Amino acid sequence: MLRRLRIENLAVVEHASLELAPGLNVITGSTGAGKSLIVGAVNLLLGEKANAGLIREGAEEALVSATFALAPSEIAGLAEWVNADGMLEVDRRVTRAGRSTATLNGRSVTLRDLRAVCARLIEPHGQNEQYRLRDPETHVDYVDAYAGASRERDAYALALAQWRRARAELERFDAETARIRERSELFLHRLQEIDRIAPRAGEKAELETSARVMANAERMFAALDEACAVLYDGDEAVGVQLGHVRKRLAPLGDLDERLGAMEAKLSEAEALVRDAAEEARSLRAGLDFEPADVERVQERLEVLTRLERRYQSNIEQILKDREAWQREVDSLADAPGNRDALQRAVDAEARRVTDTGAALSRLRRRRAAQLDADVNAGLAHL
Repeated sequence: MLRRLRIENLAVVEHASLELAPGLNVITGSTGAGKSLIVGAVNLLLGEKANAGLIREGAEEALVSATFALAPSEIAGLAEWVNADGMLEVDRRVTRAGRSTATLNGRSVTLRDLRAVCARLIEPHGQNEQYRLRDPETHVDYVDAYAGASRERDAYALALAQWRRARAELERFDAETARIRERSELFLHRLQEIDRIAPRAGEKAELETSARVMANAERMFAALDEACAVLYDGDEAVGVQLGHVRKRLAPLGDLDERLGAMEAKLSEAEALVRDAAEEARSLRAGLDFEPADVERVQERLEVLTRLERRYQSNIEQILKDREAWQREVDSLADAPGNRDALQRAVDAEARRVTDTGAALSRLRRRRAAQLDADVNAGLAHL
């Protein structure tokens, strides 16, 4: 039922709020008191055409707001709009520019949706006027109510919704397949180019390091050669001297524990120096480059750099893009089978729509004839 009606800046009314109690509410007043204005506000909620002339002078917009408290039996068919507590807030705004907007519980809706929802909640009556009886779109509801066709209607609505979903899925698949097919030649060209170059993740960073080493090989060799000599090669090397000192201190550890601790530290230092010397020898041995090696690294770097410049991305991202392009190209091979499955689903749902629609139509035709006879019989007594 309608619990509250609020009107702002409509015609001559700046602000009015009407609280309605359960049952019959009677609004009385003299001519010009605003009774018709309330009916006009309700008609706006029913989707009646609005224009800027309805707005109170000096205001920029008019608002009609209604609060409904729905019983469980009234919620059927309106569940998507109604709050969990059965409340429904309906707003209709008209701006000075002539623009009209509507919301249901804060959600923007079309006037068609507004009209459909409010027509289930409000039924104006007046002299020589009965809105719903005069609206052909509502006639089928009378037939269905008379026929008790809620089960058949629900079955048809469910079948129709499932068919629409299946058809939308097929249309999305066709659109995506067409998009991929249009770009498949480009994708194939990219895949061939990338596979021909065959880059590896992290390869460019490795090559850049190698290039820097090759460019500075002479300096590095001299520094490492000196390190080897100072650390361990020759009788005067640091490692050798550490070994001599450690051996002198080793027998004295039993006399003074401090000497034992010092010998342990020298042993650790000797091991560290030995490891550093071995690493220096290994690095020095790796600095023996042939001119062809330098040329190979430079050429490979240039190839990878051109590839990155072409795709405006780094090698790692190019490899990720390559996998995505490969998946899209591969999907074309599966497209016929996947589309057949989607088409079969659409056809199956279409048959359900046909079957449930035919059952609903048969029931409507049968009961419509009975409704016609009952209405005419009733009118005969008036």
